[in-house]
Amino acid sequence: MNETEPGTVLWFALQADDTLAIFDILADNSGREAHFAGQVAGLLNDKASELVSGGWDDGVVANVHNFDVLAIK
Repeated sequence: MNETEPGTVLWFALQADDTLAIFDILADNSGREAHFAGQVAGLLNDKASELVSGGWDDGVVANVHNFDVLAIK
């Protein structure tokens, strides 16, 4: 991902029991757009109906929340 999505600064895959989450830190909106058009998102889109309740649109995209970082230490 570092080579194909340079706007993806850092990402985490998280799991608690049967709940999974992905937390991405993206440099800017162009990084966000590239991330969702990238290879990893494409692979998840292809498998979403098997992996995520609600599939891509109702399970993944509907649960994407964008935030701005207000402070960092």
